[in-house]
Amino acid sequence: METARRPGRDAALLQPSDRGWLLRGAAAFDYDGGSVAVAYQVEVDARWETKRGILSGFLGDKTIEHEIQHDDAGWRLNGARVEGLEHLVDLDYGFTPATNVLQLSRNRAEAQSIGGSSGRMVRSGQRVADRVGTEIRATQ
Repeated sequence: METARRPGRDAALLQPSDRGWLLRGAAAFDYDGGSVAVAYQVEVDARWETKRGILSGFLGDKTIEHEIQHDDAGWRLNGARVEGLEHLVDLDYGFTPATNVLQLSRNRAEAQSIGGSSGRMVRSGQRVADRVGTEIRATQ
């Protein structure tokens, strides 16, 4: 789902959690003539690596309810393993720029831990799924 340059609203809040950080937000926009409203969250650990994501809302008259989980074995979407993505650590919801802060924070923390610059570039994403009109991308 390409939402760049589409009018809409997005609000997000990043807060510390007992395991790392929690990004929560909500977005509303039009897509292909229908309305979209999505509440979302992404949980990351202290190293800013994604552990869990949740999407809930609607796309037109279709309900959206998804849980994305990440552990040492890889990624799961609604409990089903997604093969070939074990090396990826970030979850990027393509409909909101809010998830970019997680990747940027992880890259900054990694650069600081090795004494490098915090200005490293985030590499482009690889699509994990496009299963409900909501694009979910994981990036290296």
